[in-house]
Amino acid sequence: MMEWIPIGLVTFKVAVFGTGMFFAIKWHHDRAKKQAADRTRQGSTPPPVPAREGPAGDAEPSLAAEPMDR
Repeated sequence: MMEWIPIGLVTFKVAVFGTGMFFAIKWHHDRAKKQAADRTRQGSTPPPVPAREGPAGDAEPSLAAEPMDR
C-alpha cells in the first residue's frame, strides 16, 4: 500500500500544476486579445517592433526590404 502513495501524490501534483499552467496561459492570452481589441477600438496602431541587433550591435536589415531574385 505504501508504494502507491508517491504515485498518487505525484499524479495529483502534475494535475494541479498542469491546471495552473493552463489557466495562466489562458489568462495571458485573453488579456492580450482584450488589449488588442481595445487598441483597434480606439483607432491606434500597435507600437513598432524594434530591429534585432546582431553580435556587433548593428541592426539586421529587414528581409522584406530586400528584392527577391529568381
